[in-house]
Amino acid sequence: MWDTMTGAVKGAHESIGAEAGGVLMPSVYPFLNGKPIGFAQLRPVYQGKDAAQGIAELSFLAAAVPVDEVFVAWESQDIAVACELPPLYPSSCLNLLRASPEGMVLRRMPYEERFLNGRTAEGMSRVGFDWLHQEPDIRDPELEPAIDALVGFCWDPLDLDSDDPLLTTHAYMRSLGYTVNLFA
Repeated sequence: MWDTMTGAVKGAHESIGAEAGGVLMPSVYPFLNGKPIGFAQLRPVYQGKDAAQGIAELSFLAAAVPVDEVFVAWESQDIAVACELPPLYPSSCLNLLRASPEGMVLRRMPYEERFLNGRTAEGMSRVGFDWLHQEPDIRDPELEPAIDALVGFCWDPLDLDSDDPLLTTHAYMRSLGYTVNLFA
């Protein structure tokens, strides 16, 4: 599953760069009994506290049901700029965190950007990524504060008065502007 998720996240990052000139937005992928239940991607945010809060609120999807583990994906420099904090790591890097109540493993995938020919429909420069040597996985890593909050809140069940807490959470998160898809 680890390598499958790594490939999927890298592929999504490459598509976003080529098609929209951007990077993968912070995203969470909760798993229950080893199967993905869906994913949520960050809503539009303002820099600073709103960005940190928006990232932490991605945990709602995982907290709606008692998940076993979550995968969290984000780009290092994007988080630093959005949250107005110095970057934890100096290079551009796509990150994939595998977390459970027992611990975490971080896979960092550094890259260099290169411009592709043409522009997006919105006039942005299209971007490609040259993947550098993948760093060794890091157990129980230091995380950006917003990512740390997201992961921590995943294990705090939401107190919902609902027959289907997952669908209720899905509707609520979408009403806030998050991109949310359920797989079940």
